[in-house]
Amino acid sequence: MNIQNQLEKKSKYSQQWLNTILASISDAAIATDERNCITLLNPAAELLTGWKKEDAVDRQIAEVLCFAHEGTHNLLELSIAQVLVKNVALGFPEQAILITKNGTKILIEKKSVLLEDEQGQIDGIVVVFRDITPGLETEKNCLAQARTQQLEAQMAELERLSRLKDDFLSTVSHELRTPMANITMAVKMLELSLGRIQERLTSARSEINTSSTTRYLQILKDECGREINLIENILDLQRLEAGVQTFDSENIHFQTWLPQVVEPFQERANNRQQTLQVDIPANLPTIVSDLGSVGRILAELLNNACKYTPPGENITLTARAKKEKIQLQVCNSGVEIPQKELPRVFDKFYRIPSHDPWKQGGTGLGLALVQKLSEQLGGGISAESGGGKTCFTVELPLKM
Repeated sequence: MNIQNQLEKKSKYSQQWLNTILASISDAAIATDERNCITLLNPAAELLTGWKKEDAVDRQIAEVLCFAHEGTHNLLELSIAQVLVKNVALGFPEQAILITKNGTKILIEKKSVLLEDEQGQIDGIVVVFRDITPGLETEKNCLAQARTQQLEAQMAELERLSRLKDDFLSTVSHELRTPMANITMAVKMLELSLGRIQERLTSARSEINTSSTTRYLQILKDECGREINLIENILDLQRLEAGVQTFDSENIHFQTWLPQVVEPFQERANNRQQTLQVDIPANLPTIVSDLGSVGRILAELLNNACKYTPPGENITLTARAKKEKIQLQVCNSGVEIPQKELPRVFDKFYRIPSHDPWKQGGTGLGLALVQKLSEQLGGGISAESGGGKTCFTVELPLKM
């Protein structure tokens, strides 16, 4: 009898000790007896489950503590038998969805352990769980912040590299400008010397063939022109992007000015068996803008049209008034730009793959320059291609 009393007293003391410990911890805790009936619900568990202790005690744990699978949301059974089967008694953590008394779903992490008496018999289970939603949100926020910082660092590095590239191009362009000027001057002197030699030969009635020399000199002139054009394009783009390009406003009368712009391209088109047409309404209004920049825009577009239009096809320059703007459009037939390439045609140094069957070369700077000039003049440019033709449309305000 004394032994039985001692065991009961010890068991009661153990239960009180367990209750004190579970009540004092910050995690939610629920304890049961061997019948799966709740014997303890600590304050944290009351807060999470929505059940009051007095309402939960003596109820089956499955009535109060309802868990669902985190992925499938299927209900999970929690009993002494399930704890034994799943071997959760070793303390392995699980994540699950807690369904509260009012139906709210909370992501929790739980541990289930077995209670044993002095003889090693199962006396119940204890389930300890806590809300991990704030932790996940914090983790997500930290991850997002880390990714943002990483992206910002990458962007800063890209900007630094872009500045280095621009500085390099600017420096190289300036350094090349002087020798190219000297080469151009030398070409002109050679041309003059060749002209004098030809005159002397003609006077002496000599029949020495100078056609090869003339051809080599023309190649030298053409290549010098290409290099100078490249250097000027790079420097102009640098000034435009830096916002230091200056513009002079003046009246532009398209009816008298456009034919002068088109004239050199008319001869070029004829030599290539292309047809170049200009459509300018008689009532087209005068605009106030930078004459040199507008001329540069049209020259670049016409140059591209002549370069890529096949023989026998048409090039059309059209000018129209659109509300408070002037629309200038250059179209050429017989060639199309793939739709996937259209968004990139204005990128610096970008050239459309397999789009130069005549191998005429280019730098990919012309359209980038046109776009920057159009924007600086208060307008813009767009490109469209289909139906066997390609059109570039520039819109400029009536007054810059």
